[in-house]
Amino acid sequence: MWAALAFWAWLGLEALQGGPSIGGRVLDAQTGDPVAGAAIVIDGRTAGAAGADGVFSVPAGSTPRVDVLVAAVGYAFVARRVDVTAGGADLGDVRLNRESAALAERVEVRGAQTRDTAPARTLTKADLETLSMVIVDDPLRSVHALPGVAANNDLKAEFSLRGAGFDEVGVYVDGVRTGGFVHLLSDSGTTDQLSLSVVNQDTLASAALTPGVNDARTGGVTAGALALDTREGNRDRLTAHLSTGFIVSSGVLEGPLPRERGTWLLAGRTTRLDYLQQAVDRVAGTNDDDNGSDLAFGDVIGKTVIDLSARHQITALWLAGAFTNDERDGSGAKSSNRLGSAAWRAVMNGRLFTRVQGFFLSTAYREHDAVRPVTLEDGQQGAGVRADVTFQATSAHQLQAGIYAQRVHAHAGGVESLGAFDATRSEPSWYVQDQWTPSARVSITAGARVDSAAGETVAAPRVLAAAAARGWTLRASAGTQYQLPPLAALHGLLGNPALRMPHAFEIDGGAEHAAGGGQTLSVDVYRRRDRDGLFALAEPRLENGRATARLNPFENALDGTSRGVEVAIRRGSARRLSGWVAYAYGNARMNDDVDGLAFPSDDDQRHTLNAVGSFRLSGTLALGAQWRHGSGMPRHGFLTQAGTTLALGSERNQIRLPPYDRLDLRLRKAFLFGWGVFTLSGEVLNVLNRKNEYNVESTLLTVARTGQYRSGLRKGFPAAPSISLSVQVFGG
Repeated sequence: MWAALAFWAWLGLEALQGGPSIGGRVLDAQTGDPVAGAAIVIDGRTAGAAGADGVFSVPAGSTPRVDVLVAAVGYAFVARRVDVTAGGADLGDVRLNRESAALAERVEVRGAQTRDTAPARTLTKADLETLSMVIVDDPLRSVHALPGVAANNDLKAEFSLRGAGFDEVGVYVDGVRTGGFVHLLSDSGTTDQLSLSVVNQDTLASAALTPGVNDARTGGVTAGALALDTREGNRDRLTAHLSTGFIVSSGVLEGPLPRERGTWLLAGRTTRLDYLQQAVDRVAGTNDDDNGSDLAFGDVIGKTVIDLSARHQITALWLAGAFTNDERDGSGAKSSNRLGSAAWRAVMNGRLFTRVQGFFLSTAYREHDAVRPVTLEDGQQGAGVRADVTFQATSAHQLQAGIYAQRVHAHAGGVESLGAFDATRSEPSWYVQDQWTPSARVSITAGARVDSAAGETVAAPRVLAAAAARGWTLRASAGTQYQLPPLAALHGLLGNPALRMPHAFEIDGGAEHAAGGGQTLSVDVYRRRDRDGLFALAEPRLENGRATARLNPFENALDGTSRGVEVAIRRGSARRLSGWVAYAYGNARMNDDVDGLAFPSDDDQRHTLNAVGSFRLSGTLALGAQWRHGSGMPRHGFLTQAGTTLALGSERNQIRLPPYDRLDLRLRKAFLFGWGVFTLSGEVLNVLNRKNEYNVESTLLTVARTGQYRSGLRKGFPAAPSISLSVQVFGG
């Protein structure tokens, strides 16, 4: 009797399942955690979803061969063609990569690995997807959410770090120091600017910010470094990713090279093809042909990776973009950026790793009016070589050495320019360091970097250490970092050819605890001592009760101290909720020894709160939120409170901006088909509609030309809703 009941139950189960099934388990490729709710699509139809443990079992259908697509919001999809037998099919572990395209196993050319002693704060592809704005993607704006970062101007991609300005932070793109590399337009005569990164966020593998002391491989900056590493193309199949929104349309096309010898990738963004906004304008009848200006930007990136063998690899990169503003009266402005590089990487044997890279870099900015062709222009071009060698001397010692040398040419001019110049200099640098790993839990990196330019040669020693035990990682570092003065400060308006290299000595310490469940707690403290900082006292002020305004040249006048503490709690999990909450306290003050002044740093912000969260409501629906709060930076200049208004004063940076507060919400819904993925995204920036005012003042050129100085406040973004559509398709 029991046998008969079991037989009929089995027949009923088979009837419910409709035949054989396809099963497996969906895991995060980086962490190994189950990806709950991942959608399973068979021949273009959604067949089911993974459970809380990542396990799935779905009906296979009636055909002997099916196309299976496994996808989850925030992950690349995995597509497989499966032969189904009478007993079904088992896919085993299906690992979803936190990338924007499906990846196969890739060939890596690298040396021996040691415990990382630098406290890098890395945004993975999943983090970048969470932080990406629908209105326009920008990796620099994604960095705004990291601990220790302050950015209180909605119009600018640039940020400050631990009380230091953006010009003191090195931005590296695939190993090339770029000096920022942003699309930039300025409000002529004032410091008001609109900027965004030239690098398309869809093409990045990661963005890693290392505040404070970097190891000796990084140079030319005093406050930290941001490494933007572009990703390879899809090694498995041809893939296209197209999207359009209210402002920007973008596309990424990628695939493998013939005979599996490498990959290629081509991507671009433009405001000229904002199809969604054009469609809305046509329906709503809101298209304004009488608009007084035409603001547009576009950029393109191409990357090829060629695997010559298992030990040798060649990479070529080209990145270019332009930002234009054309007024109806014929005036306008344009900024442009270009970066080209070619690199060879090789493992000579099991102990020797080399990388040699040649590069070219250029930036330019130009303003013109309808009568005089060029009113203002400036630019910089550079070409150089970078070479790095890693040698595993023993099991405990990894020796590293290298050079970074470039020749830079900068110029400025135009009929309204008062600081025209044309200058060139060579900038060679060298480094050597030893990564000593006496045990699996301890690593110490000690080395020095030598920088040289214009007859000045300096050496910067650095030491970094890390130790791990019982779920804790402790880090400490100390070192000196130098930065070359810009050619414009040497030879341009208020230039001083006798300027020396500014430098900083910093001591950092930190602890990180892995609490389980993908949660980590980190605490960092720092103290930076700045020396010989550049400053030109060219702002009007009160001296002995009288208003004065002198245009003094740049001097190595600033010495200062920055100190602070940063606390962050992060949950990095493949389960439904991930993100972080971070608080930073900082105090940065400067002393002008030449003019006898003491004041808060231009980028001093005492309290900063950053919170980021991503919640997967299902395998195809995700909600994201980002909240940033800052207590307010100083208004630059000699201002004092006089009742309800501001007046000229004798002390600098004594008035602060109102607190910055911004909450953004995003929702993404993915629709899965046999040919790919269609995603609808919506967001609201500044949900609470805060004013978020920022300071705008006259430029040095305006003060020199007119003798007038103005300072005022302007508002940031109001509450701004936006939507975008994207389609990702793949070949067979």
